[in-house]
Amino acid sequence: MDNDQGGMRFSTGVPPTAAYEAPAATAPARRGVAPGIVAAIAIIGLGIGFGAGYAAHGSGTASKKTVTVHGSLTLTQGAYKEGDGTDCTAGDGFSDISPGTAVTVGDDAGATLAVGQLQAGQITGGGCAFGFDVKVPAGRTSYTVTVSHRGTQVFSPDQIGEADMTLG
Repeated sequence: MDNDQGGMRFSTGVPPTAAYEAPAATAPARRGVAPGIVAAIAIIGLGIGFGAGYAAHGSGTASKKTVTVHGSLTLTQGAYKEGDGTDCTAGDGFSDISPGTAVTVGDDAGATLAVGQLQAGQITGGGCAFGFDVKVPAGRTSYTVTVSHRGTQVFSPDQIGEADMTLG
């Protein structure tokens, strides 16, 4: 349709019989599953995963039975030096025996169960005793105790409560 207004001529390009039609309204494109549903499923999945892990590995409380390896390493007369009162220290040839020396407790398969340490030496009737207490899992057929590089001794579950060793 041509139109002449004020000396300007323009054309709409639409034949005079055609009516203007607005474009049809279209629905927004679907993105698949709604993001809220995806987030909810992810949260539920994480909850199930954490719950299963929590159940499989315990609640973090002391639910597993343990036993305390209570014992001492005693240096005999001549292998220690007397201190003040009932205190004592290792003598010549035993400089690796002192408070803080590693006490390694293992099982019959050779696995390390726990590592503790020697306490300060105390004079007893049998010499200079360096005590130790190490908590380990119960239920092993035997336990090994190693102090420093001084060798390993094997104890039964009945003996492990009093794992006493002597050097000197």
